[in-house]
Amino acid sequence: MKVEWSRHAEDSAARAAQFIARDKPDAALEWLVAVRESVAALGRFPNMGRVVPEIGLPEFRELVIPPYRLVYQILKGRVVVVAVRHARSSWRDPADDTEST
Repeated sequence: MKVEWSRHAEDSAARAAQFIARDKPDAALEWLVAVRESVAALGRFPNMGRVVPEIGLPEFRELVIPPYRLVYQILKGRVVVVAVRHARSSWRDPADDTEST
């Protein structure tokens, strides 16, 4: 299954890594490696994440890679990472996201 990133998710992941790197550059690199490995696994195991509790639809799932949640949608033949949110944040439409990471 093909794995894609939305522009919003790419931008949010970059901001998250920059935020982590302010205090802990090594931790930011470790987080990015964990994100890359986890997202790559979605191609083979798209149901590996839990259903996003706030949404409750089986096609919207998330991987928790502390301190962030990677929200993705399973579509026909592909998986799309749609948002990267701080783990303490609840879900909302990424188009409405004005919170800085």
